[in-house]
Amino acid sequence: MAENPEKRAAAFERALGLDPLSGETDAERRDREALEQRLAPLADLLPEVTPSNDLFARIAGRAGLETPLSGIHIARSNAGVWTHFADGIEVKTLWRSRQSGRRAFMLRMQPGAVMPTHDHHGDEESLVLEGDMQINGVEFGPGDFQVAFAGTKHPVITTRGGCLCFISIAYQGTAHHAAAP
Repeated sequence: MAENPEKRAAAFERALGLDPLSGETDAERRDREALEQRLAPLADLLPEVTPSNDLFARIAGRAGLETPLSGIHIARSNAGVWTHFADGIEVKTLWRSRQSGRRAFMLRMQPGAVMPTHDHHGDEESLVLEGDMQINGVEFGPGDFQVAFAGTKHPVITTRGGCLCFISIAYQGTAHHAAAP
């Protein structure tokens, strides 16, 4: 039986991190909310403390982590979680802005995988890093770049040997990303 396009789109958006608690079941959400309610009164018992400006740097140093560069987000290749999107397709969110709705993520397609047709609610930039990708008969390989503009529909995307792509999406306005599941 064919999957409902709205459900597929919602699953895709959750996989991209549009859902702030991506993958959380209703039972997990209820458990988390109950725990938050039980712990919230304890916050009133603690004295207010202003952390020092170098607190994070000291914690990162003791944990053997790099100190972040001011004003720069770093996403390491060995960090983050690959999330199932569809058969043979995974995504890993690298960065997202709740204010602007902009998202950057990696898309990994296994050999023979097929990405269904989908609408673009914002400009979507795509750079093939590895492998091959075909869009409506047009062949893309490493270093090839394309932009699908807001309001367009992407035809089916396929790959023969698999591919790894960097994708960046700039949603137009705030209604789409604010209302996303």
